Amino acid sequence: MSSKDVEMRATKKVRLGMGFLLIETAVAIQYSLIVTAANDLVAEKAPTGLVLFAYSIPSILTRIIVPLVQFPDTPTNSRFIGFFNRWSRVKVQDPNSLTREVNYTFRLAVCALSSFIGLMLLAGFENIGIRVLGVMLAALSSNLGDMSMQMLCARYPHGHKYAFGGYTAGSGAAAMLGAWFYTFATSTLQHTPGWAITAIGIIAPPSCLLCYAWVLPSPEVETLSATEKEKEGIVQLPWRDKLCIIKPMFVPYMLPLATIFFVENLVTQGIFPTLLFYLPLKEGSFYFSNVISWMGIFKESREFYPFYLTVSQFAGFAGKFSFWLFRLPGGKRRSTKAYWLLNILEGVVFLLQAGNSLSMTSNVASSPEAPDKGVLYGPMGVIFLSGLQGLMAGIVFCNTYWKVMHHDLPPAVFEALDKAREKNGHLDRPYRDSLESREEGLGLLENPAEGGIEEYRRSTSEDKALKEFLLSTIAPPDVMSVTIASVFGMALQKGLCEYQLAHGRDLCLKPAN
Repeated sequence: MSSKDVEMRATKKVRLGMGFLLIETAVAIQYSLIVTAANDLVAEKAPTGLVLFAYSIPSILTRIIVPLVQFPDTPTNSRFIGFFNRWSRVKVQDPNSLTREVNYTFRLAVCALSSFIGLMLLAGFENIGIRVLGVMLAALSSNLGDMSMQMLCARYPHGHKYAFGGYTAGSGAAAMLGAWFYTFATSTLQHTPGWAITAIGIIAPPSCLLCYAWVLPSPEVETLSATEKEKEGIVQLPWRDKLCIIKPMFVPYMLPLATIFFVENLVTQGIFPTLLFYLPLKEGSFYFSNVISWMGIFKESREFYPFYLTVSQFAGFAGKFSFWLFRLPGGKRRSTKAYWLLNILEGVVFLLQAGNSLSMTSNVASSPEAPDKGVLYGPMGVIFLSGLQGLMAGIVFCNTYWKVMHHDLPPAVFEALDKAREKNGHLDRPYRDSLESREEGLGLLENPAEGGIEEYRRSTSEDKALKEFLLSTIAPPDVMSVTIASVFGMALQKGLCEYQLAHGRDLCLKPAN
């Protein structure tokens, strides 16, 4: 290989990683922005969990409907596509260039438009109903864009490590930057929440399209025969058959991820709003209280919540970036003890944070010199546990999606795919029938390079298409768990706040003081 070829490959890898990182950051940053701003968006008008609930509804619908429903083909000769082709490095008129079944250009254009409109509604109106609409439009953008980037990773089989690494880094960076920017703009710079949201709404949507057009290299293209194209297709199968293909993925992949995100968001939305302390902190009242006072990071009680969120998102970024450093042991086909151990630790964090909230029964009136007397632990303890929960969730997230992309899929997935194709006339004879036994069939699926008696073998393009489809189906239980967490979180926040009020502590009702 010549030095020029080596240089070209290295350049493509850099563009691949940077492209996914920048696009994913642009499409996902609004989630952490909105979650961090949740307390300010609803203030005393509604529970904080309402924001997450409003965000979750379009998230669930997008994650479920888009993979299962076959939409009409997007015309490649439209004015938008023609305009895009004139100034973009990525051309989309070739039906093989960005896959035959998913028009990523059109999807990202929808994401950019709905993101801009949604964030402008949040920034420009104070009516709760309009703000809920803005949250829902932002959720549509974020989830459609995030799902599309997950799927697009499968279209770079020779560079999937760089594509997925860029995606996970971008997902973590979006969470980190969104939370940090909002906290910095509203607390340090003393700008209004609307100013911070408007700034992201102006910068992020066009950045997404520009990076897609000029930074990301075109997906790897294969010349497919008509038969191979038919075999590759997953989208044209009926939704019931798609559900059968997805079913084997639930316990090994979806359940651990959904569980840890449920617990994390229950803490975020239900407990964080009640973990408020009297300011200024009395010296010696908690460990490192003098350090916190010296740093001046908490000037008013409302700043505790976004700061907790920021720490959690920074730790989530570290967890997702851990993909480059290590992977959870085992688990090529199913969940391992490591995944469930992290879920158990997340549950312990939940119990500690809830216990700390319940211990907040003192107040200024009863203890003017030590208003936080009797509290289980102080702000530094909350911050530490916030970081721990974000770190664990990030690790489970990146390892789950990496398993789908890099490792062999469960044999039951291919069995369901064969049955669906045979039923719909896309496969004359399932290759299971051409093998001497079921055990041999499973062996061929695990090690297809070893050869054997078969008349049908998965092509590279088919494997890409299947993983592309499955990557888009992992998230619905995760998103649904977030929705359930928002409902329970609203009730939990109300219950904890009422408990504190019953003992004379009213900080949970006055986050802005």
